[in-house]
Amino acid sequence: MTVSSGKRGGKKSREVSRGAKPEEKPKARPGLPAESSVLSEKTFVSPGNKRYRIITTSERDAYDPPDPAAGKKR
Repeated sequence: MTVSSGKRGGKKSREVSRGAKPEEKPKARPGLPAESSVLSEKTFVSPGNKRYRIITTSERDAYDPPDPAAGKKR
């Protein structure tokens, strides 16, 4: 009786590098605003000991009322 381990002979296994790649471009941050639009960031810890980031940005939605300061000239 022959018992097989399910592996095929002669096949190379793929190696996965766990280290950071040198000079890697910053990855897109889905769901987060562009870093250039972030005005401030605060950390909030809830009573249940969960951490939240409160991010204030300069981004505005189409349905937001116009910024009254934007129309003023100096």
